Amino acid sequence: MQLLAPTHPAYNARVDRLNAIRLLKALVAAGANTRAPMANIWVHSIGVTDLSLQGTELACAIAYAEATLAMI
Repeated sequence: MQLLAPTHPAYNARVDRLNAIRLLKALVAAGANTRAPMANIWVHSIGVTDLSLQGTELACAIAYAEATLAMI
């Protein structure tokens, strides 16, 4: 019997962390101030066009970045 690979890979906190770091670096390079509010559409645009993050990858990276910045 052949096992089928799951359609969604298992959750990987390390990947979310690395994507969040990449996203934050790209936002800062684009002129963002991490202490000031950012337009949601702008953050999504940077994540999709500059980093090629899609769907769940982008959502997880944003959530991880928000949680990390909230702790600072």
